[in-house]
Amino acid sequence: MKIVRTLACLAALTLTATQLHAAVVFPVKAYAKPEEPVVVKFVNEKGDEGKKAVQELGAEAAKLDALFSAAPGAEIAGADGAPLFTLFTADGKPIKAGNVKVSPEGTVDLAAAYPTIKDGGTFYLVWKDAPPLVIETLFLPGKNKETLERLKPQIDQVPADQKAKVLVQYSPVVTHMEIAQIAIITTDKGVIKAKFSYEYAPHTIDNFTTLARQNFYDNTTFHRILSGFMIQGGDALANSAEGAGMGGPGYEIMHEFSEKKHERGVLSMARSSSPDSAGSQFFIMHAKSPNLDTQYSAFGDVFEGLDVVDAIAKTPADPKSGDVKGPRPKIVSIKILPATAEIYGLKK
Repeated sequence: MKIVRTLACLAALTLTATQLHAAVVFPVKAYAKPEEPVVVKFVNEKGDEGKKAVQELGAEAAKLDALFSAAPGAEIAGADGAPLFTLFTADGKPIKAGNVKVSPEGTVDLAAAYPTIKDGGTFYLVWKDAPPLVIETLFLPGKNKETLERLKPQIDQVPADQKAKVLVQYSPVVTHMEIAQIAIITTDKGVIKAKFSYEYAPHTIDNFTTLARQNFYDNTTFHRILSGFMIQGGDALANSAEGAGMGGPGYEIMHEFSEKKHERGVLSMARSSSPDSAGSQFFIMHAKSPNLDTQYSAFGDVFEGLDVVDAIAKTPADPKSGDVKGPRPKIVSIKILPATAEIYGLKK
């Protein structure tokens, strides 16, 4: 009955042909510990309901197994074991694989074919016309390879019998997999489309997409606007007369500062003076601002709709604080949808 009800809801979705996929790669488990295999399943959709399920539910659609069938092994790997899919690094470089073993259920252990993914980093799996699968082998927040290199002189001073305990904190702790996504930010000025920078801010992206899927941002506003700098929204109190800029989801997240530059069209998280005070408020850069680099968690890029950002930036606001005193541009909704390989610059 649950599947029937779900299908009835999905049938109401309206999708364009370019948004529909005939093939999907699902993670068998969303998370894998360092010693566990990284197993993905290659499937074909049985009909429009499968396409709509992926559109609405992402990787969660895998639970509706009646909508998908395991792909034949011949669609996944050649007779010589060479993969018929491609694994890319975060900067779009293909990785050479070992032989791929495909189970009768259409599953593959990626870690066996690509051992390098266990060393940490962000990767994209591209197969047929399926939405790319993002594979993120994550470190503890603030304990990545770059931080380890920076702190190496201090760590070298740690007593030998304690050094192993320190170094283990800088090893990958989990591999997370999800379908690559985009954000459709619908405003009363037009639509802004953004992709995510998974390699720089995976936890921030997870927080943003979770809030969006819960409709947190629907009917909020851009309450702070500084033309030539940025437009800021995402505040639960943004419709109030006095409280705009003070609201959030009721919790704060750890920062993910990185070398990603705050250039025109970049999405980043607003915060107070504390690095770990971001919650739901985000801003979109209207122009390049190097003084924000490594100080705020940049997590995405606008790939369509910069003209809408320009229109919003024209809203009358205090030239110093950016506070919008009159009608504020409205965020009608933020929808999270599967991406295509082309959006992420991945050549099949």
